[in-house]
Amino acid sequence: LVDALQVRARATPVGEALWALADIAAGDYEQALQRLRIAVAEQAPERAALAEIKANPYADPLLEAPAFRELRERIGR
Repeated sequence: LVDALQVRARATPVGEALWALADIAAGDYEQALQRLRIAVAEQAPERAALAEIKANPYADPLLEAPAFRELRERIGR
């Protein structure tokens, strides 16, 4: 997924929310949190990606992180 996004990013900008999805899939939760902070603060245009992060169980390992719970509450506001 990360490789595919890197290829895509060469042709068109890729937002932080999409990178966060890739980081979650790769198990890099700290990097995902950093990207999510940016995406939520900027009200990222990839609202579908943010909604997916909020709703899908593959983000469950992040649920233990207070910072993720706070960000998750802010998604979609």
